[in-house]
Amino acid sequence: MQPYQHFTLEERESLWFKRQERKSIRQIAREMKRNPSSISRELKRNGKKDGSYNAWWGCSLYIWRRKKCGRKSRIGQDEKLRQFICEGLNRFWSPEIIAAKWNETNPGEKITYSSIYNALKKDLIKGYSRKKHLRRQGKKKYIRGSSAAIH
Repeated sequence: MQPYQHFTLEERESLWFKRQERKSIRQIAREMKRNPSSISRELKRNGKKDGSYNAWWGCSLYIWRRKKCGRKSRIGQDEKLRQFICEGLNRFWSPEIIAAKWNETNPGEKITYSSIYNALKKDLIKGYSRKKHLRRQGKKKYIRGSSAAIH
């Protein structure tokens, strides 16, 4: 068998039609060239509470779960760190300076400047933006001899 791949919308629609025809999970698995446990898992995970299955509903749940998963930012959870970053931004320190000063005073809890940039980009630090609180104020950087702008 192939390594596991997520169900596509077309596969979910095919699964929905086959369920409408009252086919068994094993029969559906053979026709779709999937493992029966994958079919069963898809029906349980993305089916409705009444036991019915809808391809669009299953796809919507899949997309919602994928958006929710992933690593959570420390800046969004650690109040002490967020306050330190806010104080630095109020002084118009760059994220590089903020990260260096934080790492000096808190050697066990290191942070990188890219994390601070990402937090500003994702609006995890409420009331602070790149345009208002960074030295360059969101201006584009140009490379000599190139027409491409880098942010």
